[in-house]
Amino acid sequence: MSRALLVGFLSVIIVGITDYVTGINVKLAVLYLLPISFVTWFAGRKQGLLISALSVIVSLTEEFFLVERYYSHPAVPFWNAVTRGGVFIIVVLFLSRLKTALEYEKEFSRLKTDMLSLISHSNLAITSTLNLHTVGKSLLETIEAFFPGCAI
Repeated sequence: MSRALLVGFLSVIIVGITDYVTGINVKLAVLYLLPISFVTWFAGRKQGLLISALSVIVSLTEEFFLVERYYSHPAVPFWNAVTRGGVFIIVVLFLSRLKTALEYEKEFSRLKTDMLSLISHSNLAITSTLNLHTVGKSLLETIEAFFPGCAI
């Protein structure tokens, strides 16, 4: 079990106990999003969904023990669990997509930097000499770097 998943599991249990102790007057259900977000970001989508399911189970259990004292109907905790579960899943999917987009952007930025470096190197090679053979060789190397297999 990864450390992030273990931290998320323990955090969900702590939030559930704290939510139960505070009773219906102060609901801490939004705090379940902290371990869900943490696990999703550092461990991945599947683990985030696992912690989301655990959060729904813990919150349902906590509310189930309060149902007779505070709720007008016994189905209210189940409705709350379904609603929370939907929100938790949306958060997990959003965060996993955001992380993928950031990783893509990071790779794309690295590729752009590499291309600019090649262009700069080629520009320096072309302008630093009047030898046509050296200039042609530099241009072919740059073309080969951009389009592998084209400038043989």
